[in-house]
Amino acid sequence: MSIGVKEKKIIKNLALQSNDEICGLIIKNNVYPCKNASNNPNHHFLISPLDYLKNSQKGKIDFVYHSHLENADFSEFDKSNLFNLKLKGLMYCKNKDSFHYFFPQSYNNQYVGRFFEIGVSDCLTLITNYYKNELNIILPKITRNKDWYKQNQNLVNEKIPPFLTKIDFKEARKNDIIVFDMLGNGMPCHFGIYLENDLLLHHPRNKLSTIDLMTEKQKRKIAFALTAETKI
Repeated sequence: MSIGVKEKKIIKNLALQSNDEICGLIIKNNVYPCKNASNNPNHHFLISPLDYLKNSQKGKIDFVYHSHLENADFSEFDKSNLFNLKLKGLMYCKNKDSFHYFFPQSYNNQYVGRFFEIGVSDCLTLITNYYKNELNIILPKITRNKDWYKQNQNLVNEKIPPFLTKIDFKEARKNDIIVFDMLGNGMPCHFGIYLENDLLLHHPRNKLSTIDLMTEKQKRKIAFALTAETKI
């Protein structure tokens, strides 16, 4: 299924009237604009949950649409979200004056959509695989069970290799490791890969691995970041 001229014209006009990325749903050939709830709407879109719930009751969602100011490609964040929702995407690029489609069945990212199993496929497995495949950096193996972060409170500090340096999150760059103290008790227990512009590749407990736009609440859970002294 493709989008008709009428729907594209509506979306284009909405995009040209905004300085931010716009977003919404297409249902039964009708365009339903939604609020962009992203805390960085120049770079990302995040459909307001309330708007999504309200409009999704009008019928089967044919497409999720949004706009880009300059980049004519779907971002990994866009594709990851659409892939997880199993929804098709339509994007209008203002700079190129062009429309682009995304189909979830065509998406292939080895780090997104992994099933969770502690010690086998979890947040530490994800960053270990990513660093090996993308940066040719071998991280130390940490044997763990579901309560590993409670059994040795200093485990993270003990296992940080000499080529990684602790930094403040505000200094983090692409590919740095973000370390979270999710329980607020001084025991880091979750890890992700920073992808710039507040995007995080990570594997939440008991969920599929994904790319998320970090909220202010999540940022308050950050203990520190780890950066490689030599970027590859």
